[in-house]
Amino acid sequence: LAMMLSAALSASINLTNITSRPDPARLAAGVLSGMGFLGAGAILRNGNRVQGLTTAATLWFVTIIGLSIGAGYFALAAVGMLIALLVLIVLPPIERLVKNDWYATVSIQLHMDAIGEDELRHLIEKQGVRVKSLNLHYELNRQMKTLNYELKFKKERVIGLSTQIVQMLIQQNGVESVRWS
Repeated sequence: LAMMLSAALSASINLTNITSRPDPARLAAGVLSGMGFLGAGAILRNGNRVQGLTTAATLWFVTIIGLSIGAGYFALAAVGMLIALLVLIVLPPIERLVKNDWYATVSIQLHMDAIGEDELRHLIEKQGVRVKSLNLHYELNRQMKTLNYELKFKKERVIGLSTQIVQMLIQQNGVESVRWS
């Protein structure tokens, strides 16, 4: 829409008295980069969750619709409005039908001579969870280590899974604490 508007505005300029040719991409680039900057402020990350993407995209899109109306291209604005309504109203129920994965991090603090990383990974994966990565942190003066496992699992498994895994891990030899986030 932004490029169509830019091209239409550029084509409507009378070039007989102008020595330089206007660039139709400048309007779209300026507006979209400015609104992209503002929209980025609406995007928030909280752990593994990202919120505000729809708000940011809607701000961006409504700006182009407003430019179209301001320039007098009402048909272009109407098409844009129909696209926006389709995306914002029709697609969310369809999106709920799409299966998606969930992620969590389990932090385990344990003694250096406690159960090994591979054994813990195996115990976690026996719960039907996939371990995506492992980060290790050693505190040699305390003879402790912290293991951070990044987990991937299906949404249907969310309820009770964290309690099940934390209870299983805390019972292991040498484990001091377990945190799920």
